[in-house]
Amino acid sequence: MTDIPASDADVNPKDAVGAPAADAVRDGDERGAGPRHALSPTARRLVILGFALSGAAALIYEVAWTRELSLVFSSTVYAVSTMLAAFMTGLSIGGWLGGRRADKSGTDPVRDLATVELGIAITGLMSPITLRVIPMLQYEVLTVFKPAPLVFFALQMLLAFVVMLVPTTLMGMTFPLASKISTTSYSSLGRTVGGLYSANTLGAIAGSLGAGFLLIPIFGLRASILFAGAINLVVACLIMAASRKPAIFRVGAALALVLVIGIGDVALPQTAVPLSLGTAYRFASYEDYVATSGAEDVSVIWAEENAYSRVEVVEEPGTGFRFLVNGSLVEGSNGRGDAPTTSLLSYLPAAYADKVDDVLVIGLGTGYTSASALRLPARSVTTVEINPAMREAASYFVGDTLEGDERWRLVNADARQQLQVADTNYDIITSEPSWPLAAAVSPLFTREFFELAESRLADGGVFCQWLPGYLLSHEDQAMMVHTVGQVFGNVHVWEVTVDGAGNGDILVIACNAKHVDDSEVVRERVAGMLAADGLTGVSAQEIPLSEFLGGASERAALDVNTDDHPLLEFRVPIELVEMVEGLRTP
Repeated sequence: MTDIPASDADVNPKDAVGAPAADAVRDGDERGAGPRHALSPTARRLVILGFALSGAAALIYEVAWTRELSLVFSSTVYAVSTMLAAFMTGLSIGGWLGGRRADKSGTDPVRDLATVELGIAITGLMSPITLRVIPMLQYEVLTVFKPAPLVFFALQMLLAFVVMLVPTTLMGMTFPLASKISTTSYSSLGRTVGGLYSANTLGAIAGSLGAGFLLIPIFGLRASILFAGAINLVVACLIMAASRKPAIFRVGAALALVLVIGIGDVALPQTAVPLSLGTAYRFASYEDYVATSGAEDVSVIWAEENAYSRVEVVEEPGTGFRFLVNGSLVEGSNGRGDAPTTSLLSYLPAAYADKVDDVLVIGLGTGYTSASALRLPARSVTTVEINPAMREAASYFVGDTLEGDERWRLVNADARQQLQVADTNYDIITSEPSWPLAAAVSPLFTREFFELAESRLADGGVFCQWLPGYLLSHEDQAMMVHTVGQVFGNVHVWEVTVDGAGNGDILVIACNAKHVDDSEVVRERVAGMLAADGLTGVSAQEIPLSEFLGGASERAALDVNTDDHPLLEFRVPIELVEMVEGLRTP
């Protein structure tokens, strides 16, 4: 990197026209001694180092904010898109403002850049406070204004702006200011700006990996945000250290340090159950949420945060009622509705199967499905669960039932990858993943997944797929049954009933081999298994396929959910908004 020329004579006139070097000379004194922000090569290297660290901090913020907002918005394709759009909008506005500021006559870009970094530190460190406001705002928007789903998703972007707009705008200002500082001649403009961009991008890569693999899993979201703020504070100090007038910065640095310590020491109020798009329908009002989710009403008896999500086991004191929180969703409980349903995921396909030697359970959750599979005369039960934290969480529901049985094996892997590499053909494959809201779960509801499951079934094997019927529209229920029917020749649909009433959970049974085709025989077999398990008042009712698929012409018009066109992933968030707004009863 070349130094700033000592005089006008050192600048090639052809390079000087409209170039930063010409601006530098104009910004200097009458003798052309250089601009007021002229820095030594060593000082400019400090700016580049600081800009790289700033990129790392920016991506730590982005990962942490996206993770935290996902607990409120849920990880839908719409939510992820709006959060990314909000982040990029701030960068765009900041780039425009930073460019105008950098070219403004009489300004000191070094001091400006240091001030911007300090501003990022302060606003970034304040984001945990603003993040606590978002759930209430989202809930009020949903329940008071009841906007159309697509309008609601647009409003989610505005809510994301509450957290992101100011800090991301400041982040966007850093690049034009750093470019102004580092550029010394038009001839080196490309190399200088390219080097800055490369340094910032490498820092961003490091920040993204560090947040996902180290900071959040080990220290948590809040500590990760504090760490990013500390980085911005260090960067501001580095840049001002390269300036000729660092004294003004000391007051601001001291204030930022106080803010770091203050936010680190203040315990922000937090409830055990996230008020997210996926849990909002459980509460009559925001006041009801606060009243029933505070520390006096429920207690977190176990929690772990890792790269996949935050997993909690929550208990109501004095009642023994426990439920499992995975990210933004309540994914199971030991209540009368949940436990029997997950047990039926093993018992119902077993009533159809010729034999039950080898069982594959997709999704561990509370562990009830795997525990029920072990009560069958199986020689092996394999459970595939992508989140390793679920292993300990399940023990709070089924005790040592799983760990104490040598037939059980847990595989921490993606279910589709496990099916591809498995060397076993299973007599039963039963699948109960999370709600099909996120891109990580959606592939477990597609035709390609069902084809993969079918390829791993033994002769006479049976596949069982859970569907959240209380969430899906009738159209989407029909689409999913039709999609399963694209792969399997024999399909049966059952609804779980508790105390004689359907609870909305739908179990789709599918196989290609000859099997029991008498629903009363199946009901009797299932009743015997439930009775042996001590589960009373629980059963399942077969629903005629015609209620879902209609006649031949209606079936021909049904959609198919595929990897290439995952319709369910885009429809379920809309249906969830409608359910929360009371347009459909859960």
